[in-house]
Amino acid sequence: MKIHDFLLGLIIAIIAVAIFVVAKDFPDQNDGKPGAWLYPCALAIITFVCGIVMSLKGLRHLKGEKLFVLNKELSSFGAVNILVVIALIVFYIEASEYLGFLISMFIVIAVMLAMLRNKPWVVLITAPVATLVIYLIFSKGLLVPLPEGLLYF
Repeated sequence: MKIHDFLLGLIIAIIAVAIFVVAKDFPDQNDGKPGAWLYPCALAIITFVCGIVMSLKGLRHLKGEKLFVLNKELSSFGAVNILVVIALIVFYIEASEYLGFLISMFIVIAVMLAMLRNKPWVVLITAPVATLVIYLIFSKGLLVPLPEGLLYF
């Protein structure tokens, strides 16, 4: 499937507006400092600007091109990748409360890295480091409560 940059930029901008509308109602911290709304709102604004820029650049090359082309040549590898990503999302949603963020996210990242045919040593180094960095940013830096599960910190 191919979506023209003009249309894709508009879709990205609309999704960014929807995220901003929802996130602006997130609460502040108890001491009056910006809370959970700050990060998603900032990302929504940046994403909106990028979507508009992409759409405007695509508008210059719109002459005679279709906005949407369906590619019927999806390889079996591509189809399996799509199904695995969906399965990993469902796994994280269902397992994170019991296993916790650290274990669940490690599994998700490790499987995705392995799915992309990385060498085992790359998976074994990157997955725990990426999981820990994401955990520190969200849990300690942004004070987002993440599921603790089996590991309590």
